[in-house]
Amino acid sequence: MSAMRKDEFSTALILREVELKNCIPLKTTGNANCMFNAASLLLVGNKSLSDVIRLLIAGELFCFSEFYIQTIQDRFLEIENEMPYSEATAFSTITGNF
Repeated sequence: MSAMRKDEFSTALILREVELKNCIPLKTTGNANCMFNAASLLLVGNKSLSDVIRLLIAGELFCFSEFYIQTIQDRFLEIENEMPYSEATAFSTITGNF
């Protein structure tokens, strides 16, 4: 775990009022795999598992696609009934495309 480096920029962004108990932001490669790199870094201290994690997540989404599709559809209907916005706005809200 000695290969892990503290991310000084992210540390500077944390509000002083926020108390992080033994937690520090770590630096990882900022590319299209950054989420998988961060998960691998957390699990083993390096990026060696990032490809495995990505493959496992792809397998999860493929094997249980009906569940995830239904969940998204349910969430879409929930938001559509709660907000007087267009379908495009509701879909963008669900998927995080603002």
